Amino acid sequence: MTTDTESASIVSPGDRKAVVPGGPDIWVLLGGDFLVFSLFFATYAWYWQSDPGVFARSQDQVNTLIGFANTLLLLTGSWLVASGMRQVRSHERSRAALLMGLAAVTGILFLVNKSIEWMHLFSQGIAVDTNTFFIMFFMLTGIHGLHVIIGTGVLLYMCLRLRNPAVPAPSEQALECSALFWHLVDVLWIVLFALVYLVS
Repeated sequence: MTTDTESASIVSPGDRKAVVPGGPDIWVLLGGDFLVFSLFFATYAWYWQSDPGVFARSQDQVNTLIGFANTLLLLTGSWLVASGMRQVRSHERSRAALLMGLAAVTGILFLVNKSIEWMHLFSQGIAVDTNTFFIMFFMLTGIHGLHVIIGTGVLLYMCLRLRNPAVPAPSEQALECSALFWHLVDVLWIVLFALVYLVS
């Protein structure tokens, strides 16, 4: 037999409210984006199986070192974003702004590295339509690069909002959405790097 106090502390499952980081809408968006990239990856794998010789020879021409450096940059960016969110929840606005700004810098460096890689390929006479591998390579890295541009822009915007005491700070939900999008960009790159640069 339960006491009145014990009865009052019991909460039925229907009364519990699950808190979804960023809200359910951002998860639908991220899930849809990941599904689209999964189709891209499957298409790459299908063409790879159709002509493995061309893919193997072409893969030797891409710069794995730059790809690895970009992987480290995005992983560092994700760590900085996660650390920034901890500062947000601790109400350390200036520290959160610094960490979000540094995460945005990793995105900028990623884009610089990617531009160097593309320019090097172009200087060797390699174009988007050189062969099937490079069609897929430029398409996948280009679309992912667009995601990095968006993610970097959002992080810079959040950083500026957090740094400016004259304006209200972004809501925690908005910051969570920004962080989740950046983590998606990171995860997509890890899959892309492994598939396009490493798997032979």
